[in-house]
Parts: sequence; structure tokens; C-alpha cells
Amino acid sequence: MDCDVIIIGGGPAGLTASIYAARAGKKVLLFEGNRVGGTMAKLKKIANYPGSISENGEELSARMFSQALSFGVTLVSEFVLKIVRSGDGFTVTSGEKTYHAKYVVYCGGIARKSLPAEKQFSGSGVSYCAVCDGAFFKGKDVAVIGDGEAAVFDVKYLLGLCKTVYFIHSYGEKVDGAVDVSGSVEAFVGEGTLSGVKVGGEVIPVEGAFVAMGASADSLIKGLALSDGLIVADGCKTNIDGFFVAGDCIKGSMRQIVSACYEGALAASLCK
Repeated sequence: MDCDVIIIGGGPAGLTASIYAARAGKKVLLFEGNRVGGTMAKLKKIANYPGSISENGEELSARMFSQALSFGVTLVSEFVLKIVRSGDGFTVTSGEKTYHAKYVVYCGGIARKSLPAEKQFSGSGVSYCAVCDGAFFKGKDVAVIGDGEAAVFDVKYLLGLCKTVYFIHSYGEKVDGAVDVSGSVEAFVGEGTLSGVKVGGEVIPVEGAFVAMGASADSLIKGLALSDGLIVADGCKTNIDGFFVAGDCIKGSMRQIVSACYEGALAASLCK
């Protein structure tokens, strides 16, 4: 099947890109092998997206998707397996089917490293974004788990909001004002909602835990420039002509719904 633009990933970046591309008169295929809305659809409360105070992610995702369909976007509920430069565009393989498009916009998000039992408390004390959810834990005791720049950023951000910030890491730098804990999380503790994290056989009482264990972007196309597993981009342009990117998979992304929407709109505008 031929089209103008193939968009990979149905989160806020991909949905926005599909809306903008379709409104510009392009024939658009949107690939999403999981749930439309991505991580956004799993959020129980969104308070930092303009116009949304207590809305949940499923509702916002449904409205974005409905808008995309109204402009003629076609959803392909399959995982993309391979992307190859072909002629004046790209050949995209999904299962036994192949598709051809002049442009590809990759909005596939990131694959996070996980900890034992963390999913049990996801949205009930365990978070992956200090900027997104830090305000929900104002004045409370929290933990940041991870090493590297992302974890340090989360610690510094939360120090201005929370009562106590425990920085649990293996080799990360110490941060003034945070309680330094060397080691790894053995378990998350709580009845329904998080009440603590277990490190070195002892439970640290916290109401929130921010997991910053690092992430990696899928590399489906040969030659794509990556850094720390994330895609290197300049204004949504990658090192491959005609292959654009938007959302969490970009190196340096804010990983916010509002920034993903902006990047999706920008990437779509480049498909001329």
C-alpha cells in the first residue's frame, strides 16, 4: 500500500503528527501495535496539559484519536518490524505486509528498564516523570531510583517540592539536600498504594518513587544516529533525509504531553 506519510506510534506525538499531516492533505497511515494513546492513555490524572485539570489519559487519547480519524487517518493495528530506504521514500514492513511512503515520522517512544513489582504500583505511588507528577507529592517523602543525568535532574527538581528526597543509586553523584542511599531496590511495599521501598533489607518509608533507570529507543532503520539509546534530532530532523522523529524517543526531550504534541506538529510540517 502506498501513502504519503507513515507515522509509527499512536501516543500524543503520533496522534498530533497524523492530525497535522492529514489536514495538510496527505494520505496518512498511523501504526500502533498496542494501545492508542500510548503511555498517556494509562495516566489516571493529567493536570499539566493546557485545558486539562483532572482528566484521565484515556479520555484525552480517545478525543485525539477521534479527531485524527475525522481527517481521514487510517489506523494500522500492527507493529512495524523494519524500515528501509526505497527509491524516493521508505518501505515499511509489518508482519507479512509492506507499505511505501515518501516520509516516515517515528513516534515510537522509549523502552524503560524496569524493577521487580514496580508495575503493581504504577500510578499508585510509582512514577516515571518528576516534572509530570512531582506536584502530586508536594510536602511528602519520596525516592528517586536510578543513575545518571536523568536521575540527578529528578532529584534536584523534587527537592523544591518534597519534604524528603531519598536518592537511591549504584554509582550516581551525590546531590546536596537529598538523602543519599547506595544500593538497589529489592521491593516496593504497600497495600494498594506505595508506602515504602526496600533497600539493603530495610524499608524506606516513602509515598512516591520516581524511577529513572534509563531508556533506549528502537532502531528500526539502518544508519540512524543514536546517543545513549535515544534518537539524535535537530528540530525533529534526523540524519536520514525524510525520516523525522517526535516525542519521548528524542535525545533531550522533555517527555511531556505538551512537548510531544509540539514535536508531532513540527515533524508533520516537514513532510512537504
